[in-house]
Amino acid sequence: MKCWWCGDDADSREHKYKKTDLTREFGKGPYLGTSSLVRVFKGRQYPIHGPDSKQAKFQPSLCAACNNIKSQPFDMAYDEFCLYIKENEISIIEIKQIMFKNVFNLRWKIKIADLIRYYVKHICCRLAERNIPIESDVIDYLNGSNRLKHFRMNLEIRDDIVALLRKTGIGYIAIGDLMCLISKSTGSISNINSHFTYRWLRLNYEYDLNIGKLKTNFSKNIVHLNSGFSVDPEKVIAYNAESLDS
Repeated sequence: MKCWWCGDDADSREHKYKKTDLTREFGKGPYLGTSSLVRVFKGRQYPIHGPDSKQAKFQPSLCAACNNIKSQPFDMAYDEFCLYIKENEISIIEIKQIMFKNVFNLRWKIKIADLIRYYVKHICCRLAERNIPIESDVIDYLNGSNRLKHFRMNLEIRDDIVALLRKTGIGYIAIGDLMCLISKSTGSISNINSHFTYRWLRLNYEYDLNIGKLKTNFSKNIVHLNSGFSVDPEKVIAYNAESLDS
């Protein structure tokens, strides 16, 4: 594998479930006994013994320089954002709104761009793992360009996960299946979509070459959050407290 970002040898694995998210929700590990975690995928359980478990990471698709140095500001913005989400979740859920000036203070415009770049890096690692090419203008954006195409990203509150967290008191981190449309005549792939969830906050995203510019609900100071659910929150049954959903 070559690094999808710069083309050097891919010798580094990005986290599917960010290390800081895992430690914030479940501690530093090891996750054993009553503290054990599992990743559930296609009905099978895969143990996660600690934040650096291979089950918590993508296959190697980045070089160490891109993953650990070039993208460090993106990781830091994401960590700062998620810490704010957890510490202020009661009020955020109540008013269904986030104000980035309260999250990032005076540097909120720069930090929003870094947060978006973190999500783009995460999505690109998923695409690379499935051998889906990353467009050059996406690389340009990660390298500092102000223009991003091909992405639609929106944040929302998941009411069923809110109910789940209130019942169990445990953390929740998840990524959805990667879906797409495939043309029978040409074999081309379009409308690649999935989601990424930290606690009750879900990022829904789509990658498609026909999207001419970034479409998102969190590019400005105030983010208005819609809400949705897959299971009626009133009927949520507490999950096993030892499980980490995939």
